[in-house]
Amino acid sequence: MEGLHREQEKPKFEVLKTIGGSDANKLVNGTFNSWSSIVVSKREGKSKDLSDVLAVQMGLTTEDLNRRWFEKTTELKVSVVEDPLTNAKYDFAHARLDGIIYDENLAVFEAKHTNPFKPPEEQIAKYYGQLQHYMMVIESETSYLSILSGNMAHHIFKVDRDDKYISKLEYIEKYLYQCIIGKEKLDDEFYHDYKEEYNIYKT
Repeated sequence: MEGLHREQEKPKFEVLKTIGGSDANKLVNGTFNSWSSIVVSKREGKSKDLSDVLAVQMGLTTEDLNRRWFEKTTELKVSVVEDPLTNAKYDFAHARLDGIIYDENLAVFEAKHTNPFKPPEEQIAKYYGQLQHYMMVIESETSYLSILSGNMAHHIFKVDRDDKYISKLEYIEKYLYQCIIGKEKLDDEFYHDYKEEYNIYKT
């Protein structure tokens, strides 16, 4: 993990042009239009204003409670990460972590506040790309998905690193980053070929 550092040395706009965890989810689950929107917004160096999105703001508000409840349940200490993290090995990516666990091995902590009517197990699939992206960037072997389900339940899922999945994720993230910086043209044929031949869900 030699290349990992807090993103304080580079201007903010450079971080905004690289691929983050939420972007990874959109790449895995999204349409060609969602890929295109990522490229356009990052070329402009802008992040989407989520201040009026209730679900997002609720998640931010309950993040501290989520983290404390996780620590109480597991007896694992979560260190808050204030700044985006980057890694020289993956110059196309960054990671905005909810926390890092410095236990026997480095681990990602991700907090979510979700719909109580959706089975928690479905959240693993929903956020799998984000978790694997974070494990790629910080070179960890483990992540913990800590879910507050409505106001009645708390669920913890341990998700291990999936190198085969990460290699496919890295492939499309590199391509999209080249599109963002203008060295490649976002092509719908690439998108469809990827979905057919390199689908990230294939084993």
